[in-house]
Amino acid sequence: RTTIRQILQVLGYIVEFAAGAEEAGRKLRDGQFRVLIADEAVADEDFFRPIARDVKVIVAAGRGAQRQASAGIAVLPKPFSIADLAGTVRRAIDDPAATAG
Repeated sequence: RTTIRQILQVLGYIVEFAAGAEEAGRKLRDGQFRVLIADEAVADEDFFRPIARDVKVIVAAGRGAQRQASAGIAVLPKPFSIADLAGTVRRAIDDPAATAG
C-alpha cells in the first residue's frame, strides 16, 4: 500500500489512504474521489457501489484470481509494474464508460 501510494504521488496524484473497507467507505462518503484501488481480499463491489457511484474501482488481484473486469471495475493483475499501475489508473480516469454504478 505504501509503495502504491508513493508511486501515485510521484505521478502527481493526490492519494488518500484507508486501512480497510469500513474506513474507505467513510472516506468515500465524505470526499470527492475519482478512483478507488482495493486489494481483491477486501474489494466488495456491493459495499462500495452505493457509496461511490461515480468512482472507478481498480481491484489488485493475485495470480489465479477469479475476479474478472466488469462495468466500472478494472482488474490490475499482481504482480504489476509501475507502468501497469500508472496505465490502469489513467485509463480508469479517462474512460467515461468505466464509471461504476
